[in-house]
Amino acid sequence: DEPLQFTLPKGRQAYLLCVDGDLDVSTTSSSKALTKHDAAELYGPATFSFTPSRGDSTKSSHLLMFEMAAQPGAGRRDAEE
Repeated sequence: DEPLQFTLPKGRQAYLLCVDGDLDVSTTSSSKALTKHDAAELYGPATFSFTPSRGDSTKSSHLLMFEMAAQPGAGRRDAEE
C-alpha cells in the first residue's frame, strides 16, 4: 500500500491528532512516530507522508487534522524548553 500524503503549502500550518492506532509521519528530512492520543504541529511548505508504524499495513489508524493559516509565534511553548 502507498502511504497517505498531504501537502501543506507555504503560509499554512496544521494540527494533527492520532485518535487511534500508531503511525509514522515523515517528510524528506525527518520522521516521527505517533501513537494513540499523540499530537503534532505541522508547518508548510512540506509534503507529509503517513504510514502505519513498524511497516504493518494491516493495522489501521484514525487521524484528525485541522489546517489553517500560519500564525507566527502560535503553538506550544512547552516543547521549546
